[in-house]
Order: sequence, then structure tokens, then C-alpha cells
Amino acid sequence: MNKSLTKRAIYFAVCWTLFGGMPLTVAAQAPTTADPLPVYPTIFGKEKLLVAARDEAIKLVRHLDKEIGEAEALVGPGKIKQLSETKIEALHEQIIFLERQGFQFEVWGELIGADIRQRVEVYRDRLTKLADLRTTDKAIVPKILNRLKRVDSDSQEALRRMPQVVQLLDRKQPEQAQLLFWRLTKEAEPRTIWYGRPNLPPRAPSAYSSLVVYRNKCSEAMRALWKAQALKACADAIATLSTDYGKLIQQADQVAAALSKASEVDLDGEKLSGPAAIEALGERWRQLDLATQQARGWGWLSARLGGGDTTSSLVVAQRSQCNHVAAALGRIIAADAARAKPEEAGELYRAYVARLTPLVLLVGDQTVLQPVRLSLGTLAARSPALLAEVGAYHNATDELLRWRERITVATVQNRMGQFPTIDQISQAVAQPVNKNIGPLLTNGPSSLVARHTHSVPVMLSRIAPLQSKQVTAFDLVSIGANKALAIGNFPQPARFYVKVTPAAAKSAITILMADLFSTDKLPPLTLEGRAALEGARQGDLMAAGGPIVKLGLVTWGEHLAKLSATQRGAVRLGPILSDAVLENELIMLVQIDASWMAGRYYFVNVPPPAEKPPAEK
Repeated sequence: MNKSLTKRAIYFAVCWTLFGGMPLTVAAQAPTTADPLPVYPTIFGKEKLLVAARDEAIKLVRHLDKEIGEAEALVGPGKIKQLSETKIEALHEQIIFLERQGFQFEVWGELIGADIRQRVEVYRDRLTKLADLRTTDKAIVPKILNRLKRVDSDSQEALRRMPQVVQLLDRKQPEQAQLLFWRLTKEAEPRTIWYGRPNLPPRAPSAYSSLVVYRNKCSEAMRALWKAQALKACADAIATLSTDYGKLIQQADQVAAALSKASEVDLDGEKLSGPAAIEALGERWRQLDLATQQARGWGWLSARLGGGDTTSSLVVAQRSQCNHVAAALGRIIAADAARAKPEEAGELYRAYVARLTPLVLLVGDQTVLQPVRLSLGTLAARSPALLAEVGAYHNATDELLRWRERITVATVQNRMGQFPTIDQISQAVAQPVNKNIGPLLTNGPSSLVARHTHSVPVMLSRIAPLQSKQVTAFDLVSIGANKALAIGNFPQPARFYVKVTPAAAKSAITILMADLFSTDKLPPLTLEGRAALEGARQGDLMAAGGPIVKLGLVTWGEHLAKLSATQRGAVRLGPILSDAVLENELIMLVQIDASWMAGRYYFVNVPPPAEKPPAEK
């Protein structure tokens, strides 16, 4: 099948399914502008519909801006007659279509819906003024009066069929009821722009006004439906996560019990050593932590839908669960240590350090892992020689790493004079608090916080002046060749994607490796040393600075849904999203090209890319 036809068919289906009307050809032909960075919203199973509808809404907004502006340019002696009544009605039909889209977004909890509602009010006010001017032409008045008669007859026919809408509502089918209502009123609605115009003769109340009651009933039923679905999604998530955390801790204790008797354990049908089991269970912990943070996001979305936040208990529960999981991992190491012979302790200790390092690099609050570190000490104590070696290594490297970190922090702070934070540079684009759309200074002079009325296209225009500004990104983890992601501990006003140059840090990492008495065949002996070197090798960074090359915006709901469970460092293990964070309804997606990079224990400048020689003529 022709791909373009398939896409067109999907678009028509989306418009009919969501908004009860055919797509506007002129809106579909409006220029497309892709988001600067990918955004994949997901709202209770409506992912594809939501993406398609949002893109069309943005195109329609841009189209209406252009069309109404052109119509307003005709205001003036001799020009207003060029604006036909059919053109005014066509624009009103498009405003109504946008209004329906906005309502659906608001029901879904998508923030662009509130912005669309505001825009619709402004568009309708502007179009009403044009209609008032057009009706000053007495020659057109008879035509308009005939159109209003059509509104009356169409409304009477729609009222006759309203019992069908009520039946659908009684059957708990609000989506079908709303769709039927929209279809029944589709012919009458565009012409209602002529109601109440001062230049027309007074008229008795129209039958159309009686339809408003049914429209409100449909709207209320839709909100109730989605609120119930949001609450159910949150309740299901809480129940599942509570069970899954319990299973994880139970599995860890079963592994510990088995390792007290043998060097290998059966984990889901696979024979694993203690270190390998720790690695597998650590990955499950990461997946559960991500799911918990996403559930918290849905709880916030539920609250915005009026359903109340039923996931607030997760904030306390998740911290407790993290501590319980870390304690269970510590019990695994302790059980293996108790069973191991002194001559086995060295190899086993190094294996645990190696397998634990990836987990250490992703945990935000390192105090959570204290039980693991204590059990590693117990394992080292199984061999006096190993204990002495580990102690000597700590003495030789711990203070060195501490001073390296202090120097790096001081260097970054110095550079921030030329590379400020995103909060600081955002002051230039922040709007006064009485504005309804855009970044707002609501939490002090250095905070970029979006209020509830905004949309991606509007906000992008507000933050456009930030392009090319020098900025510092913090707390970055490597997500692939030449790429790093600012993961951070929430809250953050921005999510950074940084293009890095690993080769620039090669020399610094070699020196760090020597300071840690390490070679390719002899890795650092302690968990701290191993994490320091592996984090540097992987490209994890304390900070990086450079010019902004790309900007995007995303809501918290979209952001949480977009996090990939397979992506390293999707979220930090540990602290969960708090209510204070979720009040910041937008975060910026910021891509920078690193001019300098700071690992936790080193700082390097990135040389500019070599210029290509001019082509030979």
C-alpha cells in the first residue's frame, strides 16, 4: 500500500475518532515543523493518537495565526468587503475544531490543552470583531439572516436526536456520546459566529443554545472517564510495584541463603555466582526504580485531572524499599563471605567490586549502599593479607581522589563565570507573573518555571534567544559514542544532551589510572577506585560546558514516558520525584557541544574541531 495514503488514512481516522469531524484540508497543508528533540508522549494507551493529534493542533494554530492575521489586514475602507461570510465561517469552523482538540488534550492531562483553550478565546474574539465589521455592509445582511435560519433548523434536528446522546451517556459510553454530539452539531456551529452581532436585527433565542446542556454533560462524562482511568493506572502501578519490590527482596534473601552453602545459586533457572547474582538483581532494582518514578508521574497527572494523587505514598515507600534492597544485597555478600575460604576471598572480593561498580555509578545517594560496603569489608577480613592490601590501597588513594575532586570542583566553578547555569541564562527570557504563556519568574529571580498555560510552540519561541548561549550542564552519564545525558537528581529545570569528545580526556584518564596504581590487567582494588576509573572511561561527567545548539521542551508526563528502560542512567537510583518538582510543569531539552569536560576527578578543555582544508578548484 502507498505509504503516503496510509498516513493520510491514519490522520483522517484520528480526526474522526477524537474530534468528530473531517480534518481541515488547509490545516493539513500547513508547513510541518518537527520538534528539535524527540518527544514521545504516552497517555493511558492513546500514544499514537495523541502524537498525531498534537502535531495537527500545532499546525492548525500556526495556520490560524496566519489566516486571521491576513483577514485583519483587510480592515479598512473598501477592503472589508473582500472578506466573505464563507471565509469567516470557515475560520470559525477551524477554531471550533481546535477547541475540540484542546478539550481532549485537557482531558488527557496534556498541558498544551490549556494553551489551546486560551488561544481559542483570543481567536474567537478577533474573529467576532471581523464579523461585526462585515455586518456593517447592509448588502450582506439578508444572506447572514438566511444562514442563521439554517442554524435554527439544523439545531432543531440535532435536538431531536439528543436522546441518542443521553442513551450513550447512560450506558457509560462518553466517548461515543461526545463524538455523536460533535457530528450532530457540525453543520450548525460554524454559522453561530453571526449570533449577537449588533448590526443584525434582534432575534429570539436559538434552539442551538439548548444544545449547550448536552455538550456540558458529554464533557463532564469524559473528564470522569479519564479521571477514573488515571486513578486505576496509579492504583495498578502501586500494587504491582509493592509486589515486585517484595519479590526482589525475597529473591535476594534466597540467593543469600543458597550462597551460605554453595558458591553458585540458581536464579530464574540460571546458575550464577554471588557477584553475577548481585549484578542481575541490581539491574532488576534499576528497572523497578524507573517504573516507580514513572508511576509517580502518572500520580501527578491524575491529580491534574482532578482525581487526586494516589501515589504520594510512593515517596516514602520507595526510599524504604531502596534501603531494604541495598540491605538484601549486603546480606548476599555477607553470606558468600561467611562460606568462602580465606584463600578464595581475594578473587571473590575483586569479582564483587567489578560487578557492583555499574550500580555504584548510577546510585544518587551513596549512603544507601552502606550495607554493601560493610559486607565488602567483612569479605576482605576473611583474609588477613587481603585486608591489609585493601587498607593500604585506601590509604594510598582515598585522599588523592578527594583532592582531585576538590580541584575539579574549583575549576568548574571558575569556568561558570563564562558558562552559567540554565537557570541564570533563562532570566533573559522569563516573563512577568501576570503573563499567561511562557517561562515565568515565579520562584525567584533565578528560576525558570512554566505555568499551567503554555504550549510547546509558544515556549520554543520564548526560549529561542537562548540558542548559542554558553551554559554548564551537570551530572552526566554516557549513553553512547560521543554522547552524554544529564541525568541528575530531580528536580532539574532542564534535561541536557551533550556532544562530548572522549579523545580529549584520554590523557587525563591515563594519569588517573596511574594515580590509582592500575593497569589494563590490574584494576583498582577498592569500590571507590574502580568506580572512579570506570566512570571516567565510560564518559560520565561531573559537568560540561559549551554552546547550546538545539532546544526543545517537554512536559513531565511526556518526559517520564519517554525514558527508555534500556538506556543506561535513565534515572538516578534513589530519590523519587517530589511534589515540588512536578509543579515545574515543563523542562527544557537542551543539546550542547562540549567546549570543556569535567569528570569527577579531572578537567579537560576540548580542542575545536579541525577545519577542513578548502576544496581544490
